[in-house]
Amino acid sequence: MISGFFIIGLTLYSSALDRIKDYGTLKAIGAKKRYVNRLIIAQAFLYALIGFVIAMILLVGFKFGVATSGLIIDLTPAFILFLLIITLLISVGGSLFAVRKISKLEPASVF
Repeated sequence: MISGFFIIGLTLYSSALDRIKDYGTLKAIGAKKRYVNRLIIAQAFLYALIGFVIAMILLVGFKFGVATSGLIIDLTPAFILFLLIITLLISVGGSLFAVRKISKLEPASVF
């Protein structure tokens, strides 16, 4: 979980750095820091949900694939909810690296 937190954090941080001019432009035309921060966190939230759906499809496929060999995997709703919450925490928590960088950004520095 710790390595996932840092991998996601650095990925979102790199993504924010790639679009630093866009965020600076938003701030220059009057977007509040809170709006830009919410934009980054919403992106992390969407990445987490899309990644979770893909992972669940693969997990269910794996479950049915190994069922023929006798391995029974039980995916309870509580376990699935736990996985979703952990995925969201890692993704949104990792995006805080990007939020810190963008919140310190001066709009004039991107022009």
